[in-house]
This record gives sequence, structure tokens and C-alpha cells, in this order.
Amino acid sequence: MSETRFGRRPKLNPAFVATDIERAHNTEFMEAVVAACAIISCADGEVARAERRRFLTLARSEPRLSAFSFEELAEEFAAHTATIEMDPEMGCEMAFEKLAPFRNRRREAHVIIETCRHMIPADGVVHPAEQRAFSKLRVNLGLEPDGGAPAFAMQRERHNPRHLPVAI
Repeated sequence: MSETRFGRRPKLNPAFVATDIERAHNTEFMEAVVAACAIISCADGEVARAERRRFLTLARSEPRLSAFSFEELAEEFAAHTATIEMDPEMGCEMAFEKLAPFRNRRREAHVIIETCRHMIPADGVVHPAEQRAFSKLRVNLGLEPDGGAPAFAMQRERHNPRHLPVAI
């Protein structure tokens, strides 16, 4: 039998196969991280450009999200934030549904929470609504509301004319 392109099985590149497997395995985690960050970003009523940049920077530093392109992460974040901004109650409910699989998976839950912790001061203001959303995320993921320590203990406050705490 002669070797034709129909008679041979194509050789698979192991790097592509590994990326596809990793991608399929981490899609649920990516959606949870994006949803949690969108909840924090929208908590104060507005998603600042700095919050979008911070999210993409944090996402690039998470190894389990490396299989996803910058564009995919940005689109997913934009979709979640748009849904929450359009209808906050329904949008947050949908975002919290993405977190449900990680309720009893403490390692992943802590990664999600730490990512959100870094999102809060992204726009320069630690808003009380963001702190409440952060506590709600912790409870939703099966963690203590404050984790035994203040969520923002490492941030120093400085005088702000609007009398809101600002992270330095």
C-alpha cells in the first residue's frame, strides 16, 4: 500500500497536545479567577482601566493560566464585567456560580483569593464595597471571611481629600 496523505496518521506535536490538555483542565479555573476578579472590579460601581491592567498582569503571572492567550483572558474579563455592570444582581450570581467547583478545593480557592486581594487597590482606592465583596468571595469559597488576618494589613493609608483610604 502506498503512503498517501489519507493512509497515514498525522504525527502529533507533544507540545501542542500538552497545551490542549492543560488548557482543557484549566478552563474551569480560568473562568473562576476571571469571575472573582470581575466581582471585585465591579464592586465599587465602575471598572477602572487600572483594574483591567492589573487583572491581565496578575493573570499572566499565574502558571495555570499560561495556556490562555492575552486576548482570551481580556475577552472573558470584559464579558464578566459587562454582565455585572448591566445587571449587578444577575451578573454577580453568574460569577459566583463559576466559583462553586472550588468551594472545597482549598489550594485553588487560596489562589483565587490572593489574586483578588491584589485587585482591590488597583485603582488606587480601597473601597468598602470591594472589601465586602472580598469577604463574600472568601465565604463563598469556603474560607473564613477575614482569613484570620486583616485583608489589607500590608497597605498603608495616606491622606486623601475624599477621605477614602488609598493604597501606596
